[in-house]
Amino acid sequence: MKHGSILSDNFPQSRVSSQRKSTPVIRYWAKDRLRIAGQLFPDEVIPGVKVFDEGSVTSVLVNKYERDPAARKECIAHYGVTCAACGLDFGERYGDRGKGFIHVHHRVRVSKLGKSHTVDPIKHLIPVCPNCHAMLHTVQDDMTVEALIELIRTQAALTKPG
Repeated sequence: MKHGSILSDNFPQSRVSSQRKSTPVIRYWAKDRLRIAGQLFPDEVIPGVKVFDEGSVTSVLVNKYERDPAARKECIAHYGVTCAACGLDFGERYGDRGKGFIHVHHRVRVSKLGKSHTVDPIKHLIPVCPNCHAMLHTVQDDMTVEALIELIRTQAALTKPG
């Protein structure tokens, strides 16, 4: 297969002529990257197009707080798999692929509790979707699920058309 057809198949509006063998754009976003191989040469770089290098390995040392899978299971058995903050149910949204998927949030940060402690899955845990979970932990202000629900309602009212 000629490189020209790779360009037209993957980039019909491309500014790159079909005589070029390869470009950073083609290398990173082609439908079938396996068909595009070889070394990137300086004359293949499109002026003005930035190329970002990623994938280098860095070692990181972190503390891992133990979680009891039975507590998670009991929390989900009680509350279900719908996000307590925004109402997202992954099974409804994504079908079988998302069925049963949910994060379980500790109402009090495990890192604040220190040593080993007893968890009541109904009082201390609550199911939330990954986006809401991230919002609960984005700022170190110990936002509650209830406060996040209010924030979601407020934002919805502000952005409601009409």
